[in-house]
Amino acid sequence: ELVFTVDGLTAYMPISQISTEFVSDINAYVGKTMRFRITSVNSYSHEITLSARVILEEERQKEREKRMEEERKRREAERRQREEEARRYQQGLARIANKDCVTATVISIQERGVTVRLDDLCEGKQVEAWIHISQLANKFVNHPTEVVKVGDKVRTCAKVKPSGNELELSIR
Repeated sequence: ELVFTVDGLTAYMPISQISTEFVSDINAYVGKTMRFRITSVNSYSHEITLSARVILEEERQKEREKRMEEERKRREAERRQREEEARRYQQGLARIANKDCVTATVISIQERGVTVRLDDLCEGKQVEAWIHISQLANKFVNHPTEVVKVGDKVRTCAKVKPSGNELELSIR
């Protein structure tokens, strides 16, 4: 243990209270100025027990809390940014849907419909949408290739789906 003189009284610091880490040589602390807290006072023997570890642990905890608060603020800012981007995207989809017709290019054909890329951008992003086979023509269609092929430009009517995140398209 280390022995200190505090206002003319002798004080002791157990080796376990010198640091938050293992101390193999207490001689490295001899003659050094240290910050510590009085952890106990024995009024009968006039012994004072000190701890530097308590202060070091408090500082570490404050630093940890500061980092956690910074991380919370960063995540909150990211969440707000995502929400704002989603709101602007939904407004862009509504703007597209308010037009009478939208021009799109067929980019792929599947059994149940086609995927198209709209010529209009939504918040600077390309918008791809699905047109179900039932929305390709006013008549029964066995396969989308009966009506369109990849690369065709098509005029579609658009409306925003109830979710607000997707467009519902129809050629008919």
